[in-house]
Amino acid sequence: MTIDTIDKGPPANDGGLMLTTDEIQALTGYRQPAKQLAELHRQGYWRARRAPITARILVERAHYEAVARGQDTAPTANARPAPKLRLA
Repeated sequence: MTIDTIDKGPPANDGGLMLTTDEIQALTGYRQPAKQLAELHRQGYWRARRAPITARILVERAHYEAVARGQDTAPTANARPAPKLRLA
C-alpha cells in the first residue's frame, strides 16, 4: 500500500480568480503598480484596485473578461435619481 501525496497545484491567484502580475504587466505595459492601476482605470477596468498590505494590483478575471467583451461598464454618478424639491 502506498500513500499518494496531495498535489495542491498552483496558487489560487495563478490563472484562477485573479489576473497574475505578469498578465497585468502585459495588459498595461507598466511594472510600477501606481502606473498599472492608472492605466487599467483608463482602459475601463474600474474594479481594479490595490491590495491593502502588498500594494499588488488586483483584477478579477471575470471582470477582465467582461470588460474585454464590452459587457461591463463603470456605474455612472447619476445611478440614483436626483432629489426633487417640494414646493411649499
